[in-house]
Amino acid sequence: MAASLPEPADEKGVGTVDPLGADDLADGSLLDATAAAERFGYDRHTLARWCRTEGLGIRQGGRWWVSVPRLQARLANGKG
Repeated sequence: MAASLPEPADEKGVGTVDPLGADDLADGSLLDATAAAERFGYDRHTLARWCRTEGLGIRQGGRWWVSVPRLQARLANGKG
């Protein structure tokens, strides 16, 4: 992955303000949607939708990268 990552995307794929902090989008905090789906037991399309609509991750190189801390926070809040 590149050293500098874009802001999370809104529903149109356009970067938005990062409310949780850039650390949540650091390389070590990201899994691609397929790996996150396997690890957390959700369909990768569901995770991609959450990235797109809720800022759960970023899109880079045509793939969605899910922020593990953001996904864990979402699930801890009962939004699974």
